[in-house]
Amino acid sequence: MDEWTLKGDLYYSSSNKQMDAQKWDALVRYAFSLGESKRWYDFYKVEAGHDSFSNIDYRLVPSIGIGYWFYDLPGMKGKAEIAGGVEHTDYKGGTADSDEAVLVPRFFFEKKLYGASRVSQDILLYPSVDGFTEYRLHSETVLKNPLNEKLSMDLSIIEDYDAEPSQAAKKSDLRIISSLTYSF
Repeated sequence: MDEWTLKGDLYYSSSNKQMDAQKWDALVRYAFSLGESKRWYDFYKVEAGHDSFSNIDYRLVPSIGIGYWFYDLPGMKGKAEIAGGVEHTDYKGGTADSDEAVLVPRFFFEKKLYGASRVSQDILLYPSVDGFTEYRLHSETVLKNPLNEKLSMDLSIIEDYDAEPSQAAKKSDLRIISSLTYSF
């Protein structure tokens, strides 16, 4: 079975007519099942991002990997993945650009709560192959409350952590977002 994923996020905020956040992320992913059981799968992924306040002009992470579905039931889903790739980061403000090999383990869990509501947890880790003290972590917890087949009201808690950020950027970026989500 083939699966395509296209995802994009744009985040901008200002306070007192002063921008205090500008960030975007995009992902293109192709996965296909291996064998009859459809539990094992292979995937190819390209992630791109920009974070103005972390001095990142852009970051690209192409990777390939393998994953396994522990649960793929109507009321519960759970999977683990491991990928290898290269992370290229183009910094602003005088910081030298970087290219490094990365591992990208991912853990995903989703559970049905009540009615059609669900809660999910998605964790991605980006440790450098050169030194495991250099890593990034992305954690996203989502409470999804469907309004109809395509529209839902979501509450998300997103944590981005960088163990060694560039220059004066903070190590942690925590966002709590309520959104109206359209899925097609």
